[in-house]
Amino acid sequence: MFHMNTLRMNMPVKISVITPCFNMAPYIKQTIKSVLDQDYANLEYIVIDGGSTDGSQSIIEKYRDRIAYYVSEKDDGMYDAINKGIRHSTGDIIAWINADDIYMPWTFQVVNEIFSSYSDIQWIGGKYAFLSESGMLAHVFAKCANKTQKDIRNGWCREELLGCLMQEGMFWRRNLMESSGLLNSSYKYAGDFELWTRFAQHSMLWAVDVPFAAFRRRKGGLSISQKNRYLEEVNSAIVGKKKYPNMCWRLLHGSVIFRQILRLLRYRKGHILYFNATDNSIHKKEFLSNASTQCMETLRMFFD
Repeated sequence: MFHMNTLRMNMPVKISVITPCFNMAPYIKQTIKSVLDQDYANLEYIVIDGGSTDGSQSIIEKYRDRIAYYVSEKDDGMYDAINKGIRHSTGDIIAWINADDIYMPWTFQVVNEIFSSYSDIQWIGGKYAFLSESGMLAHVFAKCANKTQKDIRNGWCREELLGCLMQEGMFWRRNLMESSGLLNSSYKYAGDFELWTRFAQHSMLWAVDVPFAAFRRRKGGLSISQKNRYLEEVNSAIVGKKKYPNMCWRLLHGSVIFRQILRLLRYRKGHILYFNATDNSIHKKEFLSNASTQCMETLRMFFD
């Protein structure tokens, strides 16, 4: 437990944030400002541009004195660029934010408090939130997307099963990435999905009951324009892993209602960090869904 209003005498943890960019001139300024405007005392901000030709470079240059490392050169895709940034990073905590997404104003403060207070926590993710294409906050999920270590490790956290893990709100300790390895740059669209399965071999994910970042929904985004190729890479990433029960798989594809019930039941062992306004602190919580224990025990044969 920690107190949000307690002034720490020590320097906050060093957070390294990487932004990969390629031809993102309409959005990159808002992304950069969402990082720098938090005025976090121990930030290492790294921007890796892939040789943009649309004016992105001139926008980035305006903030060059506050960027720890910046390069603009041809790369082998987004994950190659992120790996390049991670190799140049020195922070205790690592994250990346894509050049069309944004952080919330409180994000680094909360991230610092969590990692400073809980040495056993290796990996956290905030609530899911979405921006409109114009940059307005459009939606924040009402509940935490807490998911079990087993489900992530098996590759079951995907759209048609238990729901995706959203990359823009993730933060993790450097030693977790050292144990798991960098992103696999042979992937072009699902490198984050594959990385989470490796993280989950070493650590559980703690879901935080506040949004850390917002994902921009736009027509030209890779998650929309390259959805089929993304799914192909997801399927290749789970080869050799435990398959989802066939009976549940058929029901998932045939019923949206069943999919929602399944997700509710499957979150029964998730781990949450939530803010308690009574004592102005963040607490750990072992989450139990509202479904009855009897119901969960009856259906467990399908899920375990």
